[in-house]
Amino acid sequence: MPYVDIAQGSDFASLWYITNSPTGHVSSFNPDKPTIILLHPFFLDSTWLDSQFGDPRLNEDFNLIAFDQRAAGRTLSRPNGKQDSWTDAADLAFACHVRNECECSQPTPSPPFRLSFLPRRECSY
Repeated sequence: MPYVDIAQGSDFASLWYITNSPTGHVSSFNPDKPTIILLHPFFLDSTWLDSQFGDPRLNEDFNLIAFDQRAAGRTLSRPNGKQDSWTDAADLAFACHVRNECECSQPTPSPPFRLSFLPRRECSY
């Protein structure tokens, strides 16, 4: 299974991720498709996103990737009293940097990545 290792001092996390690529790794992403990072809610893991990974409308047009946050799913991490949303965001930014999945923009003082969001659709159940 694919992991991204994050280690700094006594802090350690090995973030597990899933993709819709044929091999399950980002190395086989189609470079002509945009990449969407899917995030699971707090107290759940990436299995919550199975319906998005099974949606042919997303699979045909996008590279999909989802990371399990610390203390969720298959991610391995040491207990850390400083765990919060900022840590999760930093983990995600680092993982994207390591996997070269965040699109770099022009040099600015802001972070060197850009997240794009799809327009919200109305759902009928």
